[in-house]
Amino acid sequence: MLTAEPGQVVVPIGLKGRFLGRLGQARRPGAVALVGALFALSFDTVSQSALFAMTATQFGGVWHALFLGGLFVLGMLVTDGVNGLWISRLIARADQLAVIASRVMSLAVSSVSLLVAALGTAKMVSSWVDDWSDGKDLVFGAVVVAVIAGSYLLARQLALRASLAARAT
Repeated sequence: MLTAEPGQVVVPIGLKGRFLGRLGQARRPGAVALVGALFALSFDTVSQSALFAMTATQFGGVWHALFLGGLFVLGMLVTDGVNGLWISRLIARADQLAVIASRVMSLAVSSVSLLVAALGTAKMVSSWVDDWSDGKDLVFGAVVVAVIAGSYLLARQLALRASLAARAT
């Protein structure tokens, strides 16, 4: 991502690129919807739903499980819908903002993902980290949202500066 030219599409490499590379070439609406459905049925979503079902049936029965599952689906629909709208607006813009925002957001999302993985690993390895982080899930979530939102604002500021510099020359 950091070495790609401004107009170049960044191609996934490694296992992800090998197994999912052709999915990114879907062009017809039905194929695009199928790719979205495949990602919606990912292991993470299935594991979350199973966790809700097991926990809710232990503590409140089937109706609690269905209610939690419904809330999860609603939250995912809203989040993915807002994300899709934002990305479609970004793609529609073929200006400097789109190029810079794409780079900054790719760097921010990949960095946050690696930090979350590092925290998860540290929690499994160190009981101190596990105890320290216990009960701070909402804070960690808020920090992730703030970092991603801040990176977008940074991208807008960088694009504005680049646009002003281009006009000056």
